[in-house]
Amino acid sequence: MGHDILLFASVAGSMIPCSVESIAIELQSRGESPMDVDTLRSVVAAVVHYYKQDLKREAITLEEFLDTLQTVFRGIGFEIKYGAPPLKTPSRAEYNLDELIEPGSEPIELALYPMLREGLRSRLRGKPEVLCVRGLRKLVRRVVGTRRWSAGCQRLSDRLIHYMHECLAAESGSSSCPMVVR
Repeated sequence: MGHDILLFASVAGSMIPCSVESIAIELQSRGESPMDVDTLRSVVAAVVHYYKQDLKREAITLEEFLDTLQTVFRGIGFEIKYGAPPLKTPSRAEYNLDELIEPGSEPIELALYPMLREGLRSRLRGKPEVLCVRGLRKLVRRVVGTRRWSAGCQRLSDRLIHYMHECLAAESGSSSCPMVVR
């Protein structure tokens, strides 16, 4: 059986194979997911991987799968209850890191940190429930001065993510705001 296929046990005792793609499409088509289909596909793939690789299970019940999926969604700031009408999408703040450096200018790593902090601070003023950060890989490659991802890119990326988490903790205080980096 494929690495992305999980068997769901039906009430009648039969096994129904479902792929990551088919599960994601089904959830998206029902309107029960407030996220884009690529992110949903990634979350579903992670849950399938968890059952198949970590727990070494090929077959589970639909209830087990949906409970785990809901737990993962809550962990990244989405509250979804399957079988019920779609719930409100959490308030989100988008932060596009491409906006940090003007086109044609020479990016300097040390200058990024205060700009990142100020950008995070301004987006947290609206008290979002989720902060979505985009463009990190592109920004890192520009700062490092390379077209391909390298070990140096990974180190800078790790430092920037760590810094953003520290800023998020300092700025949001006791109310935690999950950060999703894409």
